[in-house]
Amino acid sequence: YGMDESPMILGFSGKRRVIGRAGAKQQHSRRDGTRDSVTIVETICADGTVLRPTIIFKAQAFQKICRAEKGYMDSVLSVGYLRFFDEQTKAKANGRYRRLFVDNHISHCTIEFLRYARAHKIIIVGYPPHCTHRLQGLDVVCFARVKILWGQERDKIEQDQEGKVSKAEFIQVYSRVREQAFTQELIKKAFAKTGIHPFDPSVITAEMTAPSRSHSTQTGAPLTLPSPVQ
Repeated sequence: YGMDESPMILGFSGKRRVIGRAGAKQQHSRRDGTRDSVTIVETICADGTVLRPTIIFKAQAFQKICRAEKGYMDSVLSVGYLRFFDEQTKAKANGRYRRLFVDNHISHCTIEFLRYARAHKIIIVGYPPHCTHRLQGLDVVCFARVKILWGQERDKIEQDQEGKVSKAEFIQVYSRVREQAFTQELIKKAFAKTGIHPFDPSVITAEMTAPSRSHSTQTGAPLTLPSPVQ
């Protein structure tokens, strides 16, 4: 299994191509512009299935699904997520161990999180630091598709219906995006493209995870700097 979270910005969908006046490099359109976000937590399985999502709203009051003061996963919610994961996968496991790939966020490394995992036959595997953009199948395949479809749905609501996506409407809109983004084909591709299943270490080369390198040692400053004192 692979688990990851991603923020969904309610009023922003990035750049897009439109038809406009010749010679104009940019075209402007009316948008909501809010930077409020809702965090989605998705879990996919190598057999091409996806578990029910965990949705985290930024709020002070209790929400029916999940809420957090900061709006993203913390050490308390991570244990709640693991219970949710266990409930959905223990029947399929039939007493066998389950392997769950996660990033190395501090919320996935707490004593409570690891104790629960050990007690319920869940093996936690953490990705190496700064490599999830290559190794995390959800990031590489599924969430990339989610962001494209989310932008299309958000723009359609804002332009065609002259409205905006609020937190109250988020789940309804996201469900349409999710249905198209988490297909069996894309989920299996997420595991194959990162070399996890079928296991293939050659998929990720050393160059893909190498640290950034400087391509120039020449400075752009003038050779003789002017004196600060005249």
